[in-house]
Parts: sequence; structure tokens; C-alpha cells
Amino acid sequence: METQQVDKPVFEIIISLGALMVSLSKRVRICFANKNLELTPDQFALLDALYSCAEPLTQTDLVNLLDRDKTVVMRQTDTLEKRGFLARVVSPKDRRRKLLMLTPEGHNIHAQAQGLVEELLAELFGDVSPQALNDLLRGVKELQGKMKSPTE
Repeated sequence: METQQVDKPVFEIIISLGALMVSLSKRVRICFANKNLELTPDQFALLDALYSCAEPLTQTDLVNLLDRDKTVVMRQTDTLEKRGFLARVVSPKDRRRKLLMLTPEGHNIHAQAQGLVEELLAELFGDVSPQALNDLLRGVKELQGKMKSPTE
């Protein structure tokens, strides 16, 4: 099977997207710290995943959804549970399973963090044209489609 050489722009796009995500994570961390919100970007992502899902998730569901290491997710859920932002409850369908749910405090901290993230994104990207953002989104989704394995 003959392999094609990847065009330089594709390589640069991949590298640039990675750098963008690292920079954005740093900016979110700084933004949270400036508002005395003791939450990391990864913890916010976990809370946001729980907030966005229609039904409670197990820790395994969360690992798969976020595509993160099981140990990292366990440590984050333990921390967020100790801080009162989420609770583990027994599944009514299977008593061996624990479901993760946001507590009222978890909903509150999520809403605060979500507002800060939205403000930051508006500040950073508010002057980028909708057309440019839509073109970028279309291109990124096309690249993501190429990343799916045959079993997905």
C-alpha cells in the first residue's frame, strides 16, 4: 500500500490546533484564578460533560466521553466530590453501578465557570468573522472525520 506524503498545511494545522488548545487552557486557568474560582480547565470540562448529558453518567462513561485516562478522571471526580460539586449515587437499574451527578454547588460553580469561559471566548475571538469561524469549523470537522478508526 502506497502512502501519500502529508501536505505541509495539514501538518501546520494540526500543530497549530494543539498549540491553540494549550494556549486556551492557560488563558482559562488564568481567568479562573483571577476570579478566585478554584477550578482547573480539566475539572471544568468534566463538570461540563456531566451538565451537558441528559442522564447521569458512570465514571467509565465519563472516561469514554472525555477520552481521558481512567486514573486521571478518577482523581478529578474524587476531588470534585470532596469539594461538594458532584455526588456518586447508586444506579436504580444496577446497584453495583455508581452514577455521577452534579450537586447544587456543582451546578453553581459550573454556571460561574461557563460564564467566564464565554466572556473569554468573546474577548479572544469576538472580532473573527462568522464566515471565518464556520470555514474553520468545517475544516476541523473534516479532519476529525479522517481520525475516526474503522471500529468507531
